[in-house]
Amino acid sequence: MPTTALVQQWQSRIDANLVSLDSGAEAPVAVSTYAAKDEFAPGALVVLDEAHHLCGTWGRELLARINGDHRVLGLTGTAPFGHPGWDQFVTLVGADPVRVRTPPLVRGGYLCPYQELIWPVLADPDDVPDLVAAAQRLTALEDEHSAALLAWRLVALHEDLWELTEARFAQDDDLLVALCRTQLASGAELPADLPSDPAFSVQPTLYDRALVLHRAMGKQVRKPLAALGIKVRGDSVELADDLGWRALAASHTRLRGCLSILKHEQRVRPDSLRALVITDRDTEGGRLSARAVMRALTVDEDTDRTDPILVTGSVCWIDDDLWPKVERRFPDLAWQVVDGHHELDVSGWSTSERVALVTELLSEGLTRCLVGTRHLLGEGWDCPAVNCVVDLTGIVASITVNQVRGRALRLDPQDPSKVASLWEVAVLAPGLPGGERMLDRLGDRHENTLGIDAVGRIRAGLDRIDPTLTLDVAEVARQIDAIQERMVARLADPVAIAELWSVGTDFSNSKQWQLQGAVATGTRVVMPKATKVQQAKSTSLVVTVHRRGARVSGLKGVAGVLAIASIGLAAAVVSLPLAAVTGVASLTTAVVALVLQRRQPDPNERRDAMLRALSEALDVELSVDGGALRNADEASAEAVAELFGPIRYPRYLLIEPMGDVWPVPAALGRSREVVATFTEAWSAHVGPVEAVFARQGRGREILKAAWKADRPSEITVMEQWE
Repeated sequence: MPTTALVQQWQSRIDANLVSLDSGAEAPVAVSTYAAKDEFAPGALVVLDEAHHLCGTWGRELLARINGDHRVLGLTGTAPFGHPGWDQFVTLVGADPVRVRTPPLVRGGYLCPYQELIWPVLADPDDVPDLVAAAQRLTALEDEHSAALLAWRLVALHEDLWELTEARFAQDDDLLVALCRTQLASGAELPADLPSDPAFSVQPTLYDRALVLHRAMGKQVRKPLAALGIKVRGDSVELADDLGWRALAASHTRLRGCLSILKHEQRVRPDSLRALVITDRDTEGGRLSARAVMRALTVDEDTDRTDPILVTGSVCWIDDDLWPKVERRFPDLAWQVVDGHHELDVSGWSTSERVALVTELLSEGLTRCLVGTRHLLGEGWDCPAVNCVVDLTGIVASITVNQVRGRALRLDPQDPSKVASLWEVAVLAPGLPGGERMLDRLGDRHENTLGIDAVGRIRAGLDRIDPTLTLDVAEVARQIDAIQERMVARLADPVAIAELWSVGTDFSNSKQWQLQGAVATGTRVVMPKATKVQQAKSTSLVVTVHRRGARVSGLKGVAGVLAIASIGLAAAVVSLPLAAVTGVASLTTAVVALVLQRRQPDPNERRDAMLRALSEALDVELSVDGGALRNADEASAEAVAELFGPIRYPRYLLIEPMGDVWPVPAALGRSREVVATFTEAWSAHVGPVEAVFARQGRGREILKAAWKADRPSEITVMEQWE
């Protein structure tokens, strides 16, 4: 076990459930922390709880003490997939771990239903002085170089727009976005032919402003940026000191949000509330401390009614209203009254014993709010009564995030209808550099966690909690009251949340992908004129036409196309040399359009035809059933998302006769032969199409035109669990 508190819990469970038939024999079970050096008995079963900790030093030490006679069972709710110590982990517990996600445990009735809730709050400028000071220094730096910055931005956005766009999509370069944001913030306009993207109109972040300053001014601004915690790395910059996050995490505004949450929780369950407030640290410092939370709870008249207790590795504080009721349960320790609570001298009292006692008090309802740190109560700690977790930590790593969330998910025998609330407080400071960082971190935290959305879909992503939270920090701030109202409404109806989880119903325990929207057209672009070099090539464009189930092929040139059109076919197959097509492009397009207009397909039929083409090229059997993408794996679902999504930087493009352009998914663009297979399948199932290489020549010009075109609403591919 990683902590003595967990040792105490295991020992208590063993004592309550196992009986030795030989009273004189040595205890058959020994429990210790990972730091203990005791040798394991020969042939023993070694159970390693919270086994994700074994990726480091503890794991190396245990490997030296385990031999071939021992059997090993590793237990963890958060296997360290991808961790640098993964090889060491599997050496200890095996290379094929059994992995069970949270949703099937909830659906199967082994964990309680839960809802994820976020409480956004606006920071007072006085509460984030570091951000205000940074804003002043950054603005002064921009003002000092304003003329040079303006000139550099104008040249970059007008003369280098193609290179910037290509760098953005090909290399994930951030400069174009930063340029557009800072250009708009300065009051200037963006180029008329700029590719359309909502990200351009977002308020510039600290990173955006620093990047533009660095790229425009170079060495002249290196030292001033370093003073803001910004490190220069080649052409890019790095937030070596995440100033925005650090300032927001230490903000007392966050504490105010915590108090608001607990007040609403009390109104919904005045007697049954069992809340756990988790922080990163015990003592005051750069982040919100457990002690600061405890002081605020006891000072506020409403939250003081929860009779809170603070327990950490170094202190135990009890609300003064609660002390007379529980004094006899505590050891005879020295104590003092400070600011509305009793502070006990715990120097002679073990951490595991005081954690065990306050756990009992919370379970019994004598206290309805326990405050602690994630190191002590954030993992492994067992208290089934907890039905509300307020996470005030700043963790992003999925292992630790899931550990904290798991504190509230245990079934409670005393409350069979338990629905847990998992709360986070997001402090926003729109208009200040770094004021969006807590919102950014929320997005990172929920990228890999699974939960239920408003209509009962189980999926990852911040938008499942509230789609507004994925918008620009300024827009989230404008809608803050509405977001809070939605959170309160969800909290007030736990029965509805439980029904959405459909506990006890069947499930497939697999990822599924949902297609939303209908296909109309691709990105409609005006085709660039072909060059003489390209006209000389003999590459063919394939036009597919069907007549009463028969295939007609071999008709050459415009005369052949006119002949097909004159007999009123809905479709046919015509092979035309690309040189001929180029020379009579407008006439050919008009004739093909006339042919295709004879029957406009239903959007869903067109979508299904495109999926059939994709299926053939990928050699899978994709289909859509009620919007659900069936028989898909990660790779094929990604290919569908690329096909229907915005055009970024594909190797090949598909071009339809009317000028509609579609990206060839990366899985199919690795070679000309695979692209040809996809093109043939598209021609057979969807209609006329041409494939062009998008990295040079005419294809590159088409790609550039596609970036500038406004693409109509397309199908989106949503990942979810079933």
